Amino acid sequence: MYKRQISGNDQHRVFYIASNSESIQLSGLTISNGLTSGDGGGIIVDGSRNVFLENTRIINNQSTANGGGVYFSFGSGTIRNSEISGNDATLKAGGLGITGSFGSDVTIDNVTISGNTSDDEGAGFYVDAGNGQNVTFRYITSAFNSTGDQQVASNKVESGGNINIESSIIVSSGFDLLFNATNNVFNNTIIGNFSGVALIGGNNLTETGVALSPLAALNDTGLKVHEIEP
Repeated sequence: MYKRQISGNDQHRVFYIASNSESIQLSGLTISNGLTSGDGGGIIVDGSRNVFLENTRIINNQSTANGGGVYFSFGSGTIRNSEISGNDATLKAGGLGITGSFGSDVTIDNVTISGNTSDDEGAGFYVDAGNGQNVTFRYITSAFNSTGDQQVASNKVESGGNINIESSIIVSSGFDLLFNATNNVFNNTIIGNFSGVALIGGNNLTETGVALSPLAALNDTGLKVHEIEP
């Protein structure tokens, strides 16, 4: 599935997708060992439109700002059937960061976000959506991401966008999971402390004591998985 590895050799960001770019498609890649003092250690989607990533591993990248793995900055696109793991950000969004406004819609579909770290909020994902921006998470697993000893949210949804989360597993390994945005949240398992606005949706499991040992055992083998097995 992952046919080609593209590395930043711990010296530079791997992909910069600029604002004059449109309809970019990347598939079957391993994007690794990117390093930048800006946002997006592995990839930054900087104002570009309709960027599509599929069957891609985004691993072991680092930003000394925001978005260790991937950062959408007022750009639109989709990540599907992929893995975002082992990335680090000095500020926010160790694995995945999304910020934008109307027209910069982002869909994350069947993606594992695991083993990422940050010194501030959103070791797994950090979403700061603007008015009119649509952000959709579908069939994702965000688990085993860490903000270290910082008492901040390991996954966070912020601000005024339209947030849709469906059939996903979100595990807060740090302080909590925080929602502060209009949202439609259906058929999810949310594990860990939860705070913020009330969830708008239904059929969400929000118990804090669900056993994670089957998922943890599989992740320890190096295989990132998309669901908690019985």
